[in-house]
Amino acid sequence: PRLRLPILELALPALKQRPSEQISYLFELLTKLRALDATPRLFDFVLVRVLAAFLPTAGGAPRSAAQHRAAPPNARTAIRTLLTTVAAFGHDNAAGARAAYAAGLAALGWPAERDSDPSFEPPAAARDLDRLDAALVALVSLRPQHKQRLLRSLLATIHADAKIALAERELFRVIAATLDCPLPPGDDL
Repeated sequence: PRLRLPILELALPALKQRPSEQISYLFELLTKLRALDATPRLFDFVLVRVLAAFLPTAGGAPRSAAQHRAAPPNARTAIRTLLTTVAAFGHDNAAGARAAYAAGLAALGWPAERDSDPSFEPPAAARDLDRLDAALVALVSLRPQHKQRLLRSLLATIHADAKIALAERELFRVIAATLDCPLPPGDDL
């Protein structure tokens, strides 16, 4: 599993050389494969998002029917969704996910919102890839300095427990790629 993203990175230059019709067909196939799974898998999401970020002829990642109907969240809600998702994928217990989420908020200088912050009971309930995708779409237009600040807060979320899970690593990479934002200096993922 740790080699999936490096292998994808090795394949990207060759994929960029393919005609746009083949890239469109690739996305069509990936969308159909994702639809076959009753439970969305993180790597399927990561794969489609990374390809969409690096293959400009793809026109963005395919979106689900639910995403087409939903209004995009505001930036503040979208950022909280990113922090929630990364914290949830990085922890199997609610206390650890809450601590990671709080570390991300603290890195932004934002207070906790007791009424609207996730409970992470259980953490799997906060692992919503459709909400994550909608949040990423909403944040693409952020200014570069805000994107860097967001990535630093995600790093604080990831490093809160001093362990980096593969899911956290993949999510961080796909978020940075989707936002078209270079990794912050000193990134030690």
